[in-house]
Amino acid sequence: EKIKFNVATLFFLFIILLFGFFKCIIPDTSYDTANYHILNQIPGFVNNVSEKIFPGYFQMFVFRLSDRLFYIFRIVFGYRVGTLLNSVIICLSYFQVILIIKKIINSEHKIINDTFIPILSFFSVFTYGVIMQSGTYMVDIISLPIVFELVLFLIADEESDVKSIIFCLFGGVYF
Repeated sequence: EKIKFNVATLFFLFIILLFGFFKCIIPDTSYDTANYHILNQIPGFVNNVSEKIFPGYFQMFVFRLSDRLFYIFRIVFGYRVGTLLNSVIICLSYFQVILIIKKIINSEHKIINDTFIPILSFFSVFTYGVIMQSGTYMVDIISLPIVFELVLFLIADEESDVKSIIFCLFGGVYF
């Protein structure tokens, strides 16, 4: 299903991106970022046992895909603007929630006007936790599009073996 880009959709998309740019002004200097999020972004095999003497915590030895997604943004845009990946993920989640609301609420009856769906989507995605982590290198926001895609698979009209396999793969990646 396609999303209609009306004034409200573009306005809230602009607010999300503008907020992401404002959060880039102050660099992320949290303890977690300095001790393992930046170290986890280094591609390739890193000997964290004998060379760096166990930096960070147990997070250094788990699957680092979510941290490595930030690596390209940090190298291309720099340390401060490298957190724009969070803004991209929030925009993607915003569009997914618009589709979920249209599918669940407006499938049978036109309960909500199309102008109010972007407003409802914005306030359901742009919560306090998302606002606080949007300018950091924390990886918690990265799981939002996976969860919303799982919800879209669950409320889909048609069922197929391919969609079931993709749903199971997304669920396995998420957990």
